[in-house]
Amino acid sequence: MSLSSNSVIHYTRTLDALKGIIRDRKFLLGYCTDYIREENSIETAYFPIAVPMVSFCDIPFTEVSSLTKEYGCYGIGLSKEWALKKGLNPVLYFDSKSKVTRIFNAIEYLSSTICNNTEEDFTHFKSKQLLQELEGLLGYIKNYQNKNTQVGKIPPNYKFYNEREWRYVPSKNDLIDGELDLLLQKEKYEEDKDFYNNRAKKYSLTFEEGDISYIILEKKSEIHEMLVFLKEIGIKTPELCTKIISLEQIENDF
Repeated sequence: MSLSSNSVIHYTRTLDALKGIIRDRKFLLGYCTDYIREENSIETAYFPIAVPMVSFCDIPFTEVSSLTKEYGCYGIGLSKEWALKKGLNPVLYFDSKSKVTRIFNAIEYLSSTICNNTEEDFTHFKSKQLLQELEGLLGYIKNYQNKNTQVGKIPPNYKFYNEREWRYVPSKNDLIDGELDLLLQKEKYEEDKDFYNNRAKKYSLTFEEGDISYIILEKKSEIHEMLVFLKEIGIKTPELCTKIISLEQIENDF
């Protein structure tokens, strides 16, 4: 059995939300909060951030049930070819005690120090560019494991690595100048979540009918409703109807 799938799957909490994604052939961006933690230093480094993104997972159906509890029982799978064409990338998982985390944090600290303490010259310009690139990379970094205490709905010692997450995060080239922050401090984001998410929704990640590899429903009894819906919106790919599966079937047959 393969350790990964040939698709990336996006989960959502309601059937209506899934129908909206299929009808519009797109995912709307939204900010997600995260943090980068380092426990090597005398004082633990902690960077709570918010990044505009769309998240997917890359795990076989046999492991799906653990994810649906956190992210919803409805999903849509898109081909890996689509994912690579659209610029998605697997998340980089950093363990909080690893040398890699320390190195990354040190580079970020040094580049910001140089940027903030030099004049408007070549060194300042290049250090500012480096800092911007590092901030872009932060959107693809996630802790390997939660710390040993509860964080929101995330249980102690939860391994994010098991999600095998892929992300779409826009680059500066994808944006209208100054309209969307690619990296926000969590505190700033939480002051006005609606404002920032409404700006993020102006950007989307699109797909075509032929890119869909699976439509996942919670119950087998919902398959007929989905078939009727696909007919109503004029889906032109007959084989798409054969790609509908329910979590009940997955739990019983995989």
